[in-house]
Order: sequence, then structure tokens, then C-alpha cells
Amino acid sequence: MEHPTKITTIGKGEKEHEFWFRLDSNRDEISYLVYLNEKAIGNIFFCYRIKLKRNIRPHLWVNDMIDNNGNSAFSGTGLPEALIEDASTRFRIPVYSSNRTAKTNEHLTEQSDKVWRRLVKVKKAKYDEKMDRYIFKYPNENV
Repeated sequence: MEHPTKITTIGKGEKEHEFWFRLDSNRDEISYLVYLNEKAIGNIFFCYRIKLKRNIRPHLWVNDMIDNNGNSAFSGTGLPEALIEDASTRFRIPVYSSNRTAKTNEHLTEQSDKVWRRLVKVKKAKYDEKMDRYIFKYPNENV
């Protein structure tokens, strides 16, 4: 089993937080399994799933963000934003949100919408009205 990777996040009040994650992947889906400690044991705090879309413009699509423990002590840590950025940088392709409106079988939750709006506010993502979704461009691309 791979050694967990450390990720540092910036949460509310500009406070730094440290987490550890492992990647679990198959052909089209990548899961970030996030733990509270380097040994990566115990309950997973957060599971973040992204799907690789292999169309004309390859991109990652945020399929799921799950707080498995429901522990409010982890709220406001900036973890979802950091994982979106890590995925885009690691795989060197944009990350897309689900649709904001219920036009399709996918739908952006209110909590996820807040995450994406925070990324837009700091100019790391943009909302594409035509596509009805947010887009996080990897660092070599302009938003």
C-alpha cells in the first residue's frame, strides 16, 4: 500500500490544517481517501471522488465529496478546495463541477456550490454559464 501524502490546507481565519491522503483509482475514477494522521488508520474523514472524462477536452469531473464522519471539527478546513487544486495539478487537466441546475441527472449540492464559489472568489476557478458548471483550470492555464 502506498505511503500517504501530506496535504496542507488553509481554512477559516487563514488557519493551516494538515491531512494525509491516499489515492485509490481504477480506469475512470480516482478517490482521495483522506485521513487525520500519517499512519492513515482509523476512520476516513473525507472521501473525494473524481471521474476522468475522455472526450474531446479531457477533464476531471467532481463526482462526489463525502464527509464520512460528519464531525464538525473538520468544517472550515479548506480541504475540498485543496483537493480540487491537487487533482488538477497532479493530473494536469481541468476539474469540472457538476451542473448547478437540475437539467441533468447530476446536480451540484449547496455545500459543493459554496466550495466552488470560494474558488471563484480567489480567481482559481470560473463559472461557465453556457456549460452550467464551474471549472478549475490547472496552474498553467488562465481562468
